[in-house]
Amino acid sequence: MSTTSLAQSRPAKILRAGFSHNDWLGLKALFAKAVGLFNDGESKTEDVVALTRAVIHQCHRALLSHLDIILGASENRERQPSKASSRSPDQQFLCLPEHHGSPTTPRDQGWTTCSENESKTNDFLGELHGILGTALFFFGKTIGKNGSLALPGEPDTALPYWLSALDVFESGYNLPPRTNASYSCREHWLLAVSDSRVLIALIGQFITEKENRRGAGELFTRDSKWARNSPLGTIVALRPPPTQRMALSLMTLSELMLIATDQFMRGILHMPHHASVDFPQFSRAGELLTIATEVLEVVERLPSLEERRRWATWVQSVLNLIKPEMTTEGEAERCALTRLRCTPLVQLAHGTGVTDDGPTSSTHDAELLMAAAFPLPLPCP
Repeated sequence: MSTTSLAQSRPAKILRAGFSHNDWLGLKALFAKAVGLFNDGESKTEDVVALTRAVIHQCHRALLSHLDIILGASENRERQPSKASSRSPDQQFLCLPEHHGSPTTPRDQGWTTCSENESKTNDFLGELHGILGTALFFFGKTIGKNGSLALPGEPDTALPYWLSALDVFESGYNLPPRTNASYSCREHWLLAVSDSRVLIALIGQFITEKENRRGAGELFTRDSKWARNSPLGTIVALRPPPTQRMALSLMTLSELMLIATDQFMRGILHMPHHASVDFPQFSRAGELLTIATEVLEVVERLPSLEERRRWATWVQSVLNLIKPEMTTEGEAERCALTRLRCTPLVQLAHGTGVTDDGPTSSTHDAELLMAAAFPLPLPCP
């Protein structure tokens, strides 16, 4: 397991070692273990950080082994099949076949679907970006709670890792196989869900910056300089020049919430219903609960009561997707508590007379409603 700083250049020998199919299977197993540790509240933060750091380093190797595809080099080769490749056959990127004679059908004109090997490679790259971005999100969230776990050169706050995760997801959405209409690419739920989780976390940071009267607009455009061959440096080098973060910095809280929730629904649409070999500990109910609770934590901090009502209603719609028979006892309890937290937020803007400009005569009713939902703890004897 690598203990090298994410901000430090890695030896060229390691980066040139390639990335085999067995490496890919090992990376997915390592990531599944990291997810289990992160979701387990009793795990040591040192173990979570060490495991997610190892996942990020492995993803870095995989990225550098597939730069020709990521950068679109194959698009400039007239789509001729490669005669030789250093990759294993199951990860080799096969270009579209050459067509002879006059094209007569859309398929003959080049509007073809991927070959089986192409499809595997495209799915692999999409899933790889999803894993890398998710690992950065986990890493940042854990470092944010205990900055002393950061190695020399690594930031001791969550923000740089979350911004790097956004860059990874953007690169994943802009892969040549995904942006070229000639290819057929499978949507990966992890890419969309983790992208939204990062954006929700950044919205929470955005609100904090505003509460502290700091320039929140610059939050999404902050950058750091990283060593060229480091994982964080490679992410910066591969992101599109006009990044999505530039557009996000100009948006309001409501617009940011809309983008995040739309992405969540996209991920939920493609989310599996049962555990698989890749995600042995997967629980659809658990994933939906995580989405609902993380969004609700931000919703409760929104300055506008109408916005709170709007997005608390969205959280309720996510909770409605959770069927009682698919939950464990603990998940059912979490679901009930999350619904209870949503109720006052939804009802707060209905007939209470509360406005964004300040309290009115009906504010007392809203305060009673909140007190009923969140009673104060009894004093210790």
